[in-house]
Amino acid sequence: MHRVRRRLVNHRTAVVSQIRGLLLDRGFAFAKSITRARRVIPALLSDMTNGLTGMAREAIAELLDLMCDLDRRVAVIGKKIDAVFKDNPACHRIARIKDVGPKTTTTMVAAIGDGADFKNGRHLAAWLGLVPQQHSSGDKRVTVSQNAVANICAACWCMARGLSCEPRRTSATRRTNGSMSFGSDAASTKQWLRR
Repeated sequence: MHRVRRRLVNHRTAVVSQIRGLLLDRGFAFAKSITRARRVIPALLSDMTNGLTGMAREAIAELLDLMCDLDRRVAVIGKKIDAVFKDNPACHRIARIKDVGPKTTTTMVAAIGDGADFKNGRHLAAWLGLVPQQHSSGDKRVTVSQNAVANICAACWCMARGLSCEPRRTSATRRTNGSMSFGSDAASTKQWLRR
């Protein structure tokens, strides 16, 4: 479902870009926003005094009709995804994470299932390709992890498995040279990931 929705959204974006290009060739410009396109294009087509030729008006009207059809299809698939979200208890557990909605939760559940294939949240983060970033400075190597995203992955893993979950505690200390050192409470992290 998610791949079909993504393809339709990409197709709709391409249609809007094509309409923008055709209108820009004729001297009409508007912002790169789907909501702006929904408002501006019908207004331009209904204005008979703006200098658009009949053939250009028909071509743009056909593309606008295609855009509206794609909007409808995206909405239908969105409702199906919402229905899956409502029926799946794992989705509800993952949705308790702040800023995670139905599309994200159903995508995670479709990708990881109950999370049994992963030993812990760190393995899930690695599978998703979320690895620490390296920042080199001279002969020193400083690794900065993406704690927020890794914590969300770990929380998704815990919640999909029905386990209790707390965010990982991190501590920041200022070194004598003014740089920051980010560490984590290793004992609490290990306990949290074993739950």
